[in-house]
Amino acid sequence: IQKYNPEVAYMFIVFASCATDLDQPWSGAFTIKGTDLIKTFGWSNRTDLSLGKKLKKLGILAQQVAHLSITINQLDLKRMKYSAEIQAMWQLKLQYTGQLSLILEHNNPYKIDHEFDDPTELFITISANDWVRPFQDLDNYRSLYEYGLLAKSTLQINPYQNPIAARLAVLLTIMSRIKIDGEYKVKTLLKRIGYLSETQLQELQIKGNRYKRKALIEQWNNALLTLQDLGWKISFDSVTYPASIQPIWVLPEAKKEQRRPNGWLNIWLEAKLIIKPTEKIQENLEAINAPVLPFSKSKSHSEPKIKTVVTENKRSHSTKQKFTVDSRKKIPGWALEEALKLRGWTKSH
Repeated sequence: IQKYNPEVAYMFIVFASCATDLDQPWSGAFTIKGTDLIKTFGWSNRTDLSLGKKLKKLGILAQQVAHLSITINQLDLKRMKYSAEIQAMWQLKLQYTGQLSLILEHNNPYKIDHEFDDPTELFITISANDWVRPFQDLDNYRSLYEYGLLAKSTLQINPYQNPIAARLAVLLTIMSRIKIDGEYKVKTLLKRIGYLSETQLQELQIKGNRYKRKALIEQWNNALLTLQDLGWKISFDSVTYPASIQPIWVLPEAKKEQRRPNGWLNIWLEAKLIIKPTEKIQENLEAINAPVLPFSKSKSHSEPKIKTVVTENKRSHSTKQKFTVDSRKKIPGWALEEALKLRGWTKSH
């Protein structure tokens, strides 16, 4: 987010979501149409960009995501040696399609050339690189699967209409794997998503900019409500985030008429809140039959006949044992009950 921009991060989230939707999640290539991505990015009604320019911009965003690399460190503590492998995180191919125009040279009317018109479609073919292989038969696979579900949740927000919510969701999706306690300052989050530079902060503190301050906190409160509706758990620190500046939708009726105190901007920016993903996100998304974004599997990556349990039942998440599965056979309820007991799992798990 900081090195590129939120739109590049959003494209990364799209790739993660589609990789999770594959029959064998995070394994093999898939193709996304640019015209479908235009809807996902909320650009359908944008009049400042033509269709061709929208497709070219999507291609640039995809290429920026493809520039990301990953480093895999292997440590041999007995011999005190290490190996470090660096590889691209994604393998990418872009294919633009459109019309050709004939060009006749004025000085040489017999010479005919061709010119590319703006593209009318873009096909983005993408696959996770080899770094993903160690995750596929290990318990660590669950983290990739859950990350993909969070990505699908983020894609339900229109980033053009609700930019703060979309940027927050992208940041929190990534940070949820790193910052386990989920505690943030309002100022920190606004800076991280590009909504509060030092210049903007100085402008907000000018006495005559009361409406700008009010607009920002209302956009923030609406963004938090959007996240809560998608299943994020949001709680406010009672000491630093007093009820007088909390969103109306979280307050009891008796406190909804409170006015914000003088100098509330600085109090609000230093206020702390906790935002964490909940099981509701996973439950809601697993109930969705269709993927968030339509895509097609690459023909060059045929599915192997041997599959893991993960490919047949995503809720199982992982297994070390491989076996051939006949997808027409169904597991009876009593057998599932016994399997859960042996694993020590609850039904919700």
